[in-house]
Formats: sequence, C-alpha cells, structure tokens
Amino acid sequence: MKLVITLNQNELQLEIHQKGRVLDPVKSYHGHEVLGRDRRRRFYVLDSETLSYYHDLSEKLITSLDKLLKRNNIDTTAINSFKIQGNMGESSTSYKIAAAFIEGLKTFMK
Repeated sequence: MKLVITLNQNELQLEIHQKGRVLDPVKSYHGHEVLGRDRRRRFYVLDSETLSYYHDLSEKLITSLDKLLKRNNIDTTAINSFKIQGNMGESSTSYKIAAAFIEGLKTFMK
C-alpha cells in the first residue's frame, strides 16, 4: 500500500492507495468504495481524508492517518511506500514537516 500526502495552501489530503487488483471494483477493502484508480500504475485509491490546516500540520497529519488506518482496519506495517505531492516546494516548511512525518513512520515500521 502507498500513502500519498498532497499539500496545497492551507489544505492537506491523505490518500491510501492499494497496488494491484481489487477483487470487486465497486467495493474495496472491508466494504469501502474504491474512490478512483490510476490506470497507468494500477493503484486504487482506497480512502482519503481532506482537511485544512494552519499552524497545526503535524497534528493534522497524525490524526488523519490514524483515522484512515482505523476506518479501513489497516496496520501501519502494510504501508510500504510514500509520496508527497502538491504545489508546495521542497523548501517550504509544510513539505519539510510532511517529510519528517514520513521518516518517522519509516522508523516506526522497522
């Protein structure tokens, strides 16, 4: 599975993607609907969480990921790849916070 973090000005979106084939294309993992599919790479969007942030990005990342994992009954060890995207540059503070969050997850999963 893959965690995709999309950072935009004051908006955060977390998505959990599953690579490969979903048995029922209308329903996915544990009865949740598949939100979309990336046809080139065959990643299916299992669930997403979109919210706004101001100075509390790190708290929002933690609580949003926790909600997604609990809602879909997924263990953190199932996530094996990460991606940060959006219109924030790599030198922005928001990008650096998200990158540190991902590094923390990687350390936690070892």
